[in-house]
Amino acid sequence: MSSLVAPVHKVIPGTGFVVDGFRHSQPAATAYFLTHGHSDHYAGITANWCAGPIYCSHITARLILHLLGVQPQYVHGLDLHKPYVIHGTEVTLVEANHCPGAVQLLFRLADGRK
Repeated sequence: MSSLVAPVHKVIPGTGFVVDGFRHSQPAATAYFLTHGHSDHYAGITANWCAGPIYCSHITARLILHLLGVQPQYVHGLDLHKPYVIHGTEVTLVEANHCPGAVQLLFRLADGRK
């Protein structure tokens, strides 16, 4: 995997995942995660987004589809508290209690790191 050049606090080490770093789209990223629908977090997402899949809560998915016009094939709404395996890494969305659809992300890497 190529090195990601997004700010270090937006990259999940050992993966190609970028969290809330849509201004930093790059070929080395394998997936993007959006924690919630505030503009400072989704900055960089436009109707022309094609840099890779965006994973988020169902509520946030509906917001960015409606407000930003992102093509549906790039937006993947996930259920809360259900583990998903994305590119070999387990990801669970947990309610963030911040705004509708806001989540915290729990990543469990293949080597057991969290």
